[in-house]
Amino acid sequence: MPNRRCRHFTLGMLGLCTAILALTAGAALAAADRDTQEVSRYVLTEAGLAKYSAASTNLSKLGKSSLTAGCDEESPASIDKVVAKADASPPVKAAIQGGGMTTREYVVFSMSLLQAGIAAWGMEQPGGKLPPDVSKANVDFYKSHKAAIDKLASPKRPSAAIPGTTAIRVTIVTAKNSRPVTFALLALACAWMADVADAGGKIPVISQRTFVAGNAHVIVTGSFKFTADIALNIPASISDGEDTWLQYGASGSEAPNALFKVSPTEIGIIVAQGKPSATAGDTCQGKLDVTAASVKGHYVCKNVASYDPRSGQMGTVDIDISLVATS
Repeated sequence: MPNRRCRHFTLGMLGLCTAILALTAGAALAAADRDTQEVSRYVLTEAGLAKYSAASTNLSKLGKSSLTAGCDEESPASIDKVVAKADASPPVKAAIQGGGMTTREYVVFSMSLLQAGIAAWGMEQPGGKLPPDVSKANVDFYKSHKAAIDKLASPKRPSAAIPGTTAIRVTIVTAKNSRPVTFALLALACAWMADVADAGGKIPVISQRTFVAGNAHVIVTGSFKFTADIALNIPASISDGEDTWLQYGASGSEAPNALFKVSPTEIGIIVAQGKPSATAGDTCQGKLDVTAASVKGHYVCKNVASYDPRSGQMGTVDIDISLVATS
């Protein structure tokens, strides 16, 4: 039976965090560092969460396009930029302020919440420890309020939550060099703001069924890599008529393995080989064909965040997966 913890990953939210943000050197990197310091200093509180929940409820009534105004990837991004563009949209500004928050506090709260959720997940992994510059008090707050936080991503997706495997870091490409910084939280905040709008795409319905055979051809390149043909793990693959889990190989094993998860609102892909893993969501492009006898699909996911708990290092990978499962 598949691990039901998969229900608690908002896989569609992961895509934006893996984008490589093209920035100029010097001032842009300094701005990113200032943003990181602001997020790290922010204190999560009960009062803040209540306001954030109210603002998120208001935002859920808006369209996704209005929430991603400050999240374009083709120009330098910062908290200042996201706030300015969000405030330039009267409906977005009114929705956030209607919850009792400024737009800046909403964005920073989002980033702090995501940072705490990622750190909480990392600390649960073998050898995991509190990352530098992450507030333990915020991590504790996240853990004690996780049930309420899990409901924020979308009113139609009450099981959605902050994904543990999402990157805290992303490579910032400059004119002369590149270095990892804790800047991906800004992209995550954009994704979180978009996710509360619940703009899920059209996904084929997979009826309740079990599977008897299948395989996946998986190519992973980047921070870790493998090319493998992986047999369907039949006992771990099932559809309950709403969610579908197709597990290829054994999750957590040293051999290459992949999980393909389908829900009514999103498709998620997790690939791993030993400890390194990567989780992809709505940045993936592809097609899923469903019949009464089979599920077939091909997806390509670019710049997906990866994580190696042995070293604590983040990275990015590209994923190409072709899969079939017959029932």
